[in-house]
Amino acid sequence: MAGEPVDLGGPRQRAVLGMLVAAGGRVVSTDRFLEDLWAGEPPPRALGALQSYVSHLRRLLEPGRAPRTPATTILSATPGYRLAVAEDAVDAWRFAALLRSAAEAADPAEVVRLVDDGLALWTGEPYAAYTGQGWAAAETDRLHRLRADAVELRAAGRIRLGQPGTVVADLEELVRAEPLRERAAGLLATALYGVARQGEALAVLRRTRRHLADELGVDPGPDLRALEADILGHAEHLRTAPVRVPRVPDEAVREDPDELVGRDELVGRDAELARLRAAAGSVGTRPVVVWVTGDAGTGKSALLERFVAGVGTDTARGRCSEVRGAPPAWAWHDVLRALTGDDPAVDDAYALTLALARVLGGRRAVVVLEDLHRADEETLQVLRHLVTAVDAAPVAGRLLPRRRGGPRPGRHPRGHRRAHGRPHRTGRARRARRPPPAAPPRRP
Repeated sequence: MAGEPVDLGGPRQRAVLGMLVAAGGRVVSTDRFLEDLWAGEPPPRALGALQSYVSHLRRLLEPGRAPRTPATTILSATPGYRLAVAEDAVDAWRFAALLRSAAEAADPAEVVRLVDDGLALWTGEPYAAYTGQGWAAAETDRLHRLRADAVELRAAGRIRLGQPGTVVADLEELVRAEPLRERAAGLLATALYGVARQGEALAVLRRTRRHLADELGVDPGPDLRALEADILGHAEHLRTAPVRVPRVPDEAVREDPDELVGRDELVGRDAELARLRAAAGSVGTRPVVVWVTGDAGTGKSALLERFVAGVGTDTARGRCSEVRGAPPAWAWHDVLRALTGDDPAVDDAYALTLALARVLGGRRAVVVLEDLHRADEETLQVLRHLVTAVDAAPVAGRLLPRRRGGPRPGRHPRGHRRAHGRPHRTGRARRARRPPPAAPPRRP
């Protein structure tokens, strides 16, 4: 009371107040009290004991009430009692009210503020003293569902504010706890996409699809299916918010192990950096291909970042998807989008190759293909053609596949495997020999 703890008496007397709070201001019948307080076996004088508990609670909650005046907190109401206090006097009630207000708010900043205020009221497990009691279990489940709703609502608000990275950790925890919760999975995928983690976003949706099929025998709902298609197609509405990678704690946005090496200093890579720069200086009207290999965490990214920063040309990146079902040659779509600033209107490898040749023709550029060991056949066809048969339209491109892990047998472009040779020393860069001419991808 007034910020001070109050001794509410023994366990049954406290349970009376707990049941009234859980009822949310509704009437709790006398029969219900007797059934729950004595586990279905009330003694002969149970009704008198209940009335005594209520009387003691009234005195504790209304210490200034004059004798023989009507109670104002615990009211007698047929067929039992109900709690009559302000909504903000009970944390659980106030939490639900803040959540309702947040759901109705139009301003995402107001949504986040209201939900933050509500979640701040959670100081522990609700009704922890009554674990195993039916009335408490039902209300605890309801509050946990509301809390999950609050996490989703706050995440949606922060994504709209252009802060996707700040909600990734909370959503990952929620999805782990409730893998069938489609809205949480969709928000997590949206947030991951917003911080340039498209592969992980698609993996979340794939896992959710599998959980729904395995446990319920159903497919994802239309919203989740539409989101997957939007992510694969880089839908414009996913970029309407000022999406950026914010400065947030490590647990919110995972970092690539490669990025942790040489962020500020590049140690022991002078020779490799010199070879990359020499290759860049030798570019004329034909492309040059360089493989950069090495285990995770050994500085490949730092080496490439230092090279790209000093090369002074346009740069485009593409990543070979780890997700099954991604469109063919998806890494090259990323490259074309980066070079043109627009979504490429091409639907096959042949058209994509021609579009890339037009864009790169007569242009000095660095193209970084990441995770090339995951490349599909279309990606390799486009690569093979661009580095062997683009004579009519001179291409001054730089292809720097960044490989994370061992080579996949038979997956490298023809003629490049010998250039790779034995496994290179960690983080080593090597210029590839020019491969034999290859025919362009055939139009289906």
